[in-house]
Amino acid sequence: MAILKKDPGGDVLAGAAFTLFDSAGKEAASGKTNAQGQLALQDLAPGVYR
Repeated sequence: MAILKKDPGGDVLAGAAFTLFDSAGKEAASGKTNAQGQLALQDLAPGVYR
């Protein structure tokens, strides 16, 4: 799974923190965007996340 975060002006946002929760509400993954505004989350099982 990959996330690309931009600010309201359309510029990439480095250092944005994300926490991904599974359908039971348990933390499945977390991380911060890199200098290009990207965060890649590896090894996630298929499912519904929020």
